[in-house]
Amino acid sequence: MWKPKNTSQECSRCRNIGIRDSKKFVCHSCGHVDRADANASFNIALRQPINSNIGQLNIDRDVFKGSLDTPRAIV
Repeated sequence: MWKPKNTSQECSRCRNIGIRDSKKFVCHSCGHVDRADANASFNIALRQPINSNIGQLNIDRDVFKGSLDTPRAIV
């Protein structure tokens, strides 16, 4: 579980609070401009789980095991 507070207002580059105006996000600290939903998505992806005992997402665990669920060439 991640804390959703300020995900659409926090800059995904410098972490300062920017301005969300409808679908546009602008950070006056670093000048980053993005779609507000995309910026919020990056913030959610970058945040750590509230409970560190939860572990990583399944895809992350698969990557560490070397499995990407991609077809392999037949040798």
